[in-house]
Amino acid sequence: MGKPANAAARRLHVRQGGRVTSGGEAFVMLWAAMPRYRGVALVVALPGRQHLAGVIYDRILAPWLYARHPARERRNCPNVTL
Repeated sequence: MGKPANAAARRLHVRQGGRVTSGGEAFVMLWAAMPRYRGVALVVALPGRQHLAGVIYDRILAPWLYARHPARERRNCPNVTL
């Protein structure tokens, strides 16, 4: 991805077809790929809602997930790459 590990850990990144997506858009891509969450992806991807989901991700989810990052590193959980 070309980013230092700590910077990359601050946001969710999804690589699909040679394109790297991050943040709320990456969550929508993941949800769309999982049968149980496809409906959520469709709703979140609607105009206006995707922007709101991005704001919620940037302001609430990303900081919360990143705060848990040191604990994952201590457990030596490998990063997932596709």
